[in-house]
Amino acid sequence: MASSYGRKEPFGQRVKGALRRAFTLAVLGGVFVGAPAYYEYGTVHTEEVKIKEVKSVWDHYDSKKGESVYKYQLVTDKGQVLANKNSTLHFKFNSKDIQDQINDGRDAYSQQDNSNSNSYFSSIWGGGDSQPAKPKDPAADPANKVWRIEYYGARIDVPFIHTYPNVLNVTEVTKDELAARAKAQQQAQREQAQQIKKDQQQPNGQQPANGQQPAAAGQLSGTTITFDTVVDGERVTITAPIEAAGKVQVTKVAPLVPPKGPGS
Repeated sequence: MASSYGRKEPFGQRVKGALRRAFTLAVLGGVFVGAPAYYEYGTVHTEEVKIKEVKSVWDHYDSKKGESVYKYQLVTDKGQVLANKNSTLHFKFNSKDIQDQINDGRDAYSQQDNSNSNSYFSSIWGGGDSQPAKPKDPAADPANKVWRIEYYGARIDVPFIHTYPNVLNVTEVTKDELAARAKAQQQAQREQAQQIKKDQQQPNGQQPANGQQPAAAGQLSGTTITFDTVVDGERVTITAPIEAAGKVQVTKVAPLVPPKGPGS
């Protein structure tokens, strides 16, 4: 009985096996490389928001550097939480700069509460020369700035996976740009209101032909108008008072029957 021990595979089978392994590795490599690339580049969005809170959440302690590592997060006026971390695929390595840019002026604005409280109590407890506390200007609140934010990703909260959309770029929308938008919107609303008012002044909501003003009520009373129409393939001429123009509707045409003569 012949034994197959030590017998080599045919060359064709070895080639097929190698191609099959290479294809499998290519598919797996495409999944591991392509999926993150699609997630970071295929889910990019841009929107304008206000940042209501700037957070630094403790993540872990780096024993090599001897310092704590924090995660940066931003909370928008829409209640959305955005992460602010570096991204190698997007060549983003300035998360700290973005965090400082958005957080600029917030601490100073918050400290006005304490200074206003001290001024209030000093005016009560013998500080007769102290001026009353000035209310804070909402326009100066950094939380009311509008930011144009570009980010990618989505909120995922499943076992072993907890992610937030990640910020890529931030740009402050200037007050001049916001004012120009508001002015343009108000102008568009005025033009729309004027057009609606103009349309309502026309009879039956129709515009006058050739730019001519419509005749006043009763100005053409007593006159008639003649027009042609086609009903069931037959041409019909109709003469009606001008007040009935646009209201005449022909639904049936009866054939003309000649009168019967004597003895018929």
